Amino acid sequence: MAEIAISRVIVHEIVKEQHKSISKRHIRETVLNSQNATVKKLVEGVTKVYGTRMNGAHYGTFKTTHDRGPFPDGYKTYINSSQGDGDFIALSKIAMGELYRLAEIATASTGGYFMFADYVIAAERFLLVVMIKKTPGITISPNLEPEELDRLELDRISSAAKINIAKYAAFLSASEEQKQSINYLSFISPSSSKGTSGYFISAIGCSKGSTSSQATKRVLTETEKWFTERADWKVNTKRLRQELTDYLSQQKADEKSARLSDIGEIVRKSIPTKYLEQAETIVEELTKHLNSEDIGVPVEFPVHAGELKKNTHIKGKTKNWNLEFDRMALGKSDAATVYYNSKSQTITLKNLPEELLSEIQAQLKLGS
Repeated sequence: MAEIAISRVIVHEIVKEQHKSISKRHIRETVLNSQNATVKKLVEGVTKVYGTRMNGAHYGTFKTTHDRGPFPDGYKTYINSSQGDGDFIALSKIAMGELYRLAEIATASTGGYFMFADYVIAAERFLLVVMIKKTPGITISPNLEPEELDRLELDRISSAAKINIAKYAAFLSASEEQKQSINYLSFISPSSSKGTSGYFISAIGCSKGSTSSQATKRVLTETEKWFTERADWKVNTKRLRQELTDYLSQQKADEKSARLSDIGEIVRKSIPTKYLEQAETIVEELTKHLNSEDIGVPVEFPVHAGELKKNTHIKGKTKNWNLEFDRMALGKSDAATVYYNSKSQTITLKNLPEELLSEIQAQLKLGS
């Protein structure tokens, strides 16, 4: 993992048991020492597992509706400020105020620690807000300072949100059309936590973005690329692509979202036999790649029919003809349904339907 440069970090706490009122709220008034080894380990631990298979992220933006809460506007104020310690602390307090309000309303909710971090990794700057449940591996002092992280148990992040500051700025200056393809915010909200910590996402004002087209395209292109870049995996690429397109087509027909977890299982079936012992690690790595900031495939997304067809079919036309066929039908041998002869640069079509044959023969009888 690339090295993290932490600018500011702070931890607050809400103490609340499920189905009970909030018993305490601890708000820290100063930022933590970002150079402290334990503080760095905590931030690095969260960023390391963010986007992994068990912590897949949705991508989107802040809500624009009346229920967005005060945090989105607070974040904009922070970005336009000098971004000093006081500005950072003020932003974290805005979030904590809304978290407190919503946690009190949601009777099934539970509390936890809330970490806010402003940091740079791989030349990109982020603001991270994460809810951390108390576990035996994390000890945080009454002053809200991380003390002990011998057994950092962050395989599953309760809830988190991460804002890409450069993408946020680009979104603000973009046209309405351009904004449709910019998702500057990602967030983790496991379905199992809806009753206990689901209020977190509402408090931050997160909204899923319009990712259907890009997600459909990148699942196909990036997964195929993953296989073709590995010499002894190429033989399975065609089967993998067929299974992926079959899955996406079926999800579209059933009006269901595609899921990264399902795609991971499809990939697992296409892993060469000699690598099966590493299958778990391979699926984990690919899932994290697809769900990464650069690729941006969310944990689930609606399949885009147009993008699916574009990536599963080849089409072309001239003044005299219009041709479209399934990519899987194309081959370099004359046994292929769509046979491409590279020497003559011609295409031969086979298995023509009877209706088309009859129409062709009738036209030839008339004279073309």
